[in-house]
Amino acid sequence: MKGYQDRCSDIDGNLIPSDDKVVERTIQRVKELKDHGVKFTIITGRAHSASVKYAKILGVDEPIISLNGALVKFVSRLSIFP
Repeated sequence: MKGYQDRCSDIDGNLIPSDDKVVERTIQRVKELKDHGVKFTIITGRAHSASVKYAKILGVDEPIISLNGALVKFVSRLSIFP
């Protein structure tokens, strides 16, 4: 993981296949990134509220970028970035 400080991924078709479930392999890969000090977050066209369940499953600590970049917000904090 040398050289990478931040990673992000879209939800649909990337973090989850068409059945709307996060597979264990994906959860493990995100954990490995975090274990190596790489920050990971979700970027999506979905609403923030529709992204939170995936962020919780994946253990995302960074702000979620939702609504095609219009909203950047933490899962568990009230902070919102314009």
